[in-house]
Amino acid sequence: MNSIIKTNIEPFLNGFAAYNIQDNALKNEIEVFKTKLINLAEKHDDTMAFFTDFASSGLQLEYTNLIMKAASATTNQDNISAENLNKVNSQNQKTSVKDFVANYKDSYNTVKRDGYRKRAEAAYQNIFNVANRTDDIIDAQIILEKERLLYKIVSEDILDICLPILEASDPLQENLTFTSELLKNVCQKSSCAEELYYNTYNNPIATAKFKTIWQIKHIIIPNLLSINLFIYLVKGKKWILEWESDTKAQKGLENMILAKIKLKKILDFINDNFKMTFNDIANNESSKPWLLSAKNIDELGKVKITWSDKNIAAFKEIIDREILTNLSISECIKRKQVNQFYLSEISTFEESNYRRKAEIKANEITSNFTYYKYKDKIKNGLTNINN
Repeated sequence: MNSIIKTNIEPFLNGFAAYNIQDNALKNEIEVFKTKLINLAEKHDDTMAFFTDFASSGLQLEYTNLIMKAASATTNQDNISAENLNKVNSQNQKTSVKDFVANYKDSYNTVKRDGYRKRAEAAYQNIFNVANRTDDIIDAQIILEKERLLYKIVSEDILDICLPILEASDPLQENLTFTSELLKNVCQKSSCAEELYYNTYNNPIATAKFKTIWQIKHIIIPNLLSINLFIYLVKGKKWILEWESDTKAQKGLENMILAKIKLKKILDFINDNFKMTFNDIANNESSKPWLLSAKNIDELGKVKITWSDKNIAAFKEIIDREILTNLSISECIKRKQVNQFYLSEISTFEESNYRRKAEIKANEITSNFTYYKYKDKIKNGLTNINN
């Protein structure tokens, strides 16, 4: 599988790990989605061709809907619905307030056991506290409805899921944080389950379109520019100037010609479709890491390794003086580069060693994040984050 395509689909494949999904039907839906995405990715060697197909496949929309279902299922499987409680109450009009709220004890204990769902814990405790405020079951139900206490065990529990994910994620990667941000904002603004559902699912097509376009503009295009600038154009020129062999020099010339054509097409594409220039990408904090060949070190990409940002000036020089001016290949070869490149070609061993050091550093940064603390506890066979 193309390494760039693989890097870009991994968040979609791993995005369900944060949710405790027990529903077998939903699990099957997720596995079917993953299979379809992998099959689409394996069909393409060309990155742009893959993302063109991906944008029209409906898989982004399917992913968004499945994430919403996963979040809802994770919450609902632990909660007793207000409807069921009302049925219990209608069957026994003599139920005390204390007995009424005690119906939530099992759900509360499940939430408390996990250790990280502090908002949901507080929401349950507010329900239990109703028994200290009134002995009248009708008054109790009025309090629960007026203060939306039953709804809050849903909304606060969703926030307990979303907020740790956002804390552990790269805030600049809006294509990955968008769903969690959406859920966070909806939970904070909605006052009932119906409103939450409406605000969440109101315009899924627009949501999917936003994510796809964002990813094309800020990740795929910078990656393509980076590969063609360094791997083909700069290296090609180096092979010609060093001339270790006729074959290698010829290959370098072919790479330069091909890279110049591709770079011009990419720049024309982003200008025609997004009214963007290379400078717009180079100056955008979300795009810049991918222009510098970013690699995620942790699962959610909070920490990345990149080339030195000093390369931006070197890249810009090539774009301005060789690509946009349509400088001939012979003139490109002769032209002296003013801004230095910092693109060391380290060995596989050195790269692995450097990556290990980066992973240690990333672990220092992320180890206290709730998301990773909880995942580590699950991995070690524990269920409570506080153990």
